[in-house]
Amino acid sequence: MTWMNWTSRALCAAALLCTSPALAASPFAEGMISITLDDGWSTQYTLARPALKSRNIPATYYLVTDAVAQGWGGYMSLAQVQTLKAEGNEIASHTRTHADLPTLTPAQLTSELHDSRAWLETNVGATCGKDFASPYGAYNATVMTALKAEYASHRTINAGRNFKDTVIYELRANDVSSAVTVAQVKGWINQAIAEKSWLILVFHEFVNGTPTRDTQYETSHFADILDYVQTRGVRTVTLAEGLALTEG
Repeated sequence: MTWMNWTSRALCAAALLCTSPALAASPFAEGMISITLDDGWSTQYTLARPALKSRNIPATYYLVTDAVAQGWGGYMSLAQVQTLKAEGNEIASHTRTHADLPTLTPAQLTSELHDSRAWLETNVGATCGKDFASPYGAYNATVMTALKAEYASHRTINAGRNFKDTVIYELRANDVSSAVTVAQVKGWINQAIAEKSWLILVFHEFVNGTPTRDTQYETSHFADILDYVQTRGVRTVTLAEGLALTEG
């Protein structure tokens, strides 16, 4: 597997788009929150799942399918993914190998997009792999054309909120890295409630204690965020459920 500088990608996206709402502005009937978890790290199952399940909050898991299929160290097993699906969570695609999509040949791009979706449909369920998130938030016109042929939506890491008329292949999402505070996330949630928009949060790894890299988030802080979601009474939806309420 070839990983590029994840932090650089995320910071670049944030610098370009900041935290402004999406260009579309038609509100939903109420504010909504989606919890999305990228890559398929094992701590999403061992640490995040109990916090979500105990609060009856569904989530969308964007999986790197080769990591699950080939048993990469530190990632979820197929049995764990199947359990998540059985519990009512959405299983979506994050490519086969977490490749930097704009750098690929046409054949490689097809493999990353098509084979990931096909594997999820075959091994997890026919309704799985309908939605997609590009690794590092990296995509261009060629990638967009290819992914539209395979998927019903595309979630970016371009910060902001989504509205009823947001383009569903350019869904905005706020990345919750180790540097993001609970107070910041609460502010985003309050914005979504006030403007009746759809806030998508992105998490990666979880840790009990102090994170040692940007992609980790402290489990107790994650629980604090989920508690705030429940305290505010904001609606929680999977990506598929949110999409069903859009005009896209």
